[in-house]
Amino acid sequence: MKTLNTYYTDKEHFQDYIAEHSIVDNSQLLIQIFTSYTEEADIVKMTKEIASCFPQAAIIGATSAGEICSGRVSTGKHVVALTQFEKTELKTVFLEGRETRLNSFEIGKKLSESIEKENAKLLITFLDGLNSDGEAYLNGIGEGFSNITVVGGMAGDNGMFKETYVFTAEQCTSHGAVGVVLYNRDLHIYTDYSFNWLPIGRKMSITKAQKNRVYTIDNISVYDVYEKYLGEDVAKELPAIGTSFPLIIEKEGTQVARAILARHEDGSLSFAGDLKEGDIVHFGYGDVEMILNSSIETEKKIIKHPIESVFVYSCMARRAFMPDHIESEIMPFQELATVTGFFTYGEFFSLSGKYELLNQSMTILGISESGEVKGKSIQGKKRELNEYQKMTKALSHLLEVTTREAAEELELLEKKTELIEAQKEALNRIQEIGHFGSWEVDLKHDTAKWSQRSFETYKLDPETTRPSLDAFL
Repeated sequence: MKTLNTYYTDKEHFQDYIAEHSIVDNSQLLIQIFTSYTEEADIVKMTKEIASCFPQAAIIGATSAGEICSGRVSTGKHVVALTQFEKTELKTVFLEGRETRLNSFEIGKKLSESIEKENAKLLITFLDGLNSDGEAYLNGIGEGFSNITVVGGMAGDNGMFKETYVFTAEQCTSHGAVGVVLYNRDLHIYTDYSFNWLPIGRKMSITKAQKNRVYTIDNISVYDVYEKYLGEDVAKELPAIGTSFPLIIEKEGTQVARAILARHEDGSLSFAGDLKEGDIVHFGYGDVEMILNSSIETEKKIIKHPIESVFVYSCMARRAFMPDHIESEIMPFQELATVTGFFTYGEFFSLSGKYELLNQSMTILGISESGEVKGKSIQGKKRELNEYQKMTKALSHLLEVTTREAAEELELLEKKTELIEAQKEALNRIQEIGHFGSWEVDLKHDTAKWSQRSFETYKLDPETTRPSLDAFL
């Protein structure tokens, strides 16, 4: 198998590219399209032009928040990846949600039900990024099967958060899903992901939520929470700027981020995945140095596997957070095989036998029809930060440490408070059993405090009696 990719400008130049590389139309050709177009008419026109050159090929695509072509990162372009298989059969699937009134779970379930299970090895799938719930969609897929690897992501629209699309050669939707199933039990698959977003600030509790829409945190409007901790200017720019400040929760021992997708007039926010009442969350922030250097570890792992093509589905927050360094995270894989992909509003990943929706992550798919491990070394090197990034890292570290110390002090204070309250309760019980009271006198301010038992002993009304040393005498 082999992957070639190119930027699409028009049909004439695309045909020249096809002729130059001798690409032949056939049923074992997979074409993935990642486009910056945000108008359905433009998407349909381009897709038809590409499909007219390859009527037998399996074609799926998504609108993007940035594109990846041969390891290079771009915005405002259209990337076409052509993967020629030799031993793998392909089948595309399409599910419309709005017209059929299917919710996200039902879309996922129906998609999995439409797939012939025998010899199915891999599902690459794209879901619209704004009208659907990615977590519910993956749960629906999981109802149908769990022994197939699922990768892909939610479509973007260049960070405008207005309308996203997914499409095949014949159909396009802003509320639904597309996918391609790869049938070959001997297909070699390698998947990995990189997160490296750290929790910061105090713990907060989700107090009102419905699926992926959150209304209140700590009984305060979720919009007001963002405004309180991140400032009015940041809150006004939600959801766009909110991708860099997700909420982080822990799911079965793994930290998962949830990025904002939409802001509503009632002050609630919709996130890429579900959040439940009672979930404990933190704000998250990215550690640029950790993000970049963790990719070196990923590079060391991937070279141990058979790899002929690499596909990257990465969160747009990573590109927005470190625009000058994002290629440094992706380009080294190009030394191993052709790298293609796009920046998403949520990434799909198969983790510990379950399908998970990730945010702020870079997910990697390496595939090969050959079992040969090339063993080629990737020339990864430690990435250095510029002065501004070093300063930001220092400030982030300062905030993290002070927040942790404050949390530890608060925990200690709460334990002391609990101890004092327990002692008071014990004293009250002793007074009740022993029929005596207790009192405290502040000589400096001439005030006193009596226990309830003292008032009862002197037959005085606590509502009308002012405790004092004189009153006692």
